[in-house]
Amino acid sequence: MNRKTWLGAILVGMLAGCGGGGGSAPTVQMTGVVVDWYIQDALIFADLNDDGVYQPETEPSTRSGSGGGYQLHVTSDRPYYLISKGGIDTSTSQYYAATLIAEGHYDNITPVTTMDALIVRKGTHPMVADLIVRQLTGMDDPTEPDDSVPLDANPATNKHLLAGSRMFAMYNNALTEVLSQVVKPSEGFTEAELKIKLSRSAWEQLARRVAEEYTPGVFATIKPSTLQKTIQYLLAEYGVETEVGVTVLMSDALAETIHGFVKSSTSELSLSTHIFGDDDEGDRVYMGDVQDAQDQTIALIIQNASVTGLVPTIRIEGDDDKDEYEH
Repeated sequence: MNRKTWLGAILVGMLAGCGGGGGSAPTVQMTGVVVDWYIQDALIFADLNDDGVYQPETEPSTRSGSGGGYQLHVTSDRPYYLISKGGIDTSTSQYYAATLIAEGHYDNITPVTTMDALIVRKGTHPMVADLIVRQLTGMDDPTEPDDSVPLDANPATNKHLLAGSRMFAMYNNALTEVLSQVVKPSEGFTEAELKIKLSRSAWEQLARRVAEEYTPGVFATIKPSTLQKTIQYLLAEYGVETEVGVTVLMSDALAETIHGFVKSSTSELSLSTHIFGDDDEGDRVYMGDVQDAQDQTIALIIQNASVTGLVPTIRIEGDDDKDEYEH
């Protein structure tokens, strides 16, 4: 669903409600997929009160199917976000720890729509957020523009979106792994649950920094310094910025190495000769190999620069909504 149709449906409902005849909010059927690669059994809900926490009594929800597909009926007279939590990445058969988000006018939920939505939530105008994300993913490259494709298009159908999805996911993985060296779980809060919480924070703070760095007329990019500033924000969020220096956790060399690897591997992905769509199993195997190689390399880069045991740590409690992620 495009933004105009979505807002139009909401406006019709609002006008009906103002007519004195007891009009109700419009109901919209959302049909799409949740995909970094396809995520099965993810909890998908409409965040009607914009708190990021699923309210089963008031917020419609569903679970994604084997191909990441979902259908959801949403009744609302105001804009909202779609949120996807947990599930199984069908390309790797591994639990998917990240939270993905999309503005309610989008159908598909991906890492690209997540960055777009979070930039909007930081106060950026939606059209500017759209432009920033298009530039970050290469869709707005002046030499090869791709502005006819919506940001929520299935990444399997567009190499820029596929590379962009992996770029955002790898940066999120890297920031989460780096932060987990100093933020540890309290008793009863597992390492896996901790990664879910830290991943969500990493998404939020990276979007914050990307929005802050954007200058009209200057092509948006994520730089090594973007990663360092994001780590600074994460340390402040968890109350350890004074105990652990940013450059201890994210040195210039580490930031450069992460940035260089992500840039090169996503460029290779966008130039890949693999053709998607003809063989679902072949696509799944291909993306499984790609993601495994990328994620293992990110983990190795951070492991080689690890400061675990050399810096102070803090222990945090789990989230009230952690059970939402169970599958």
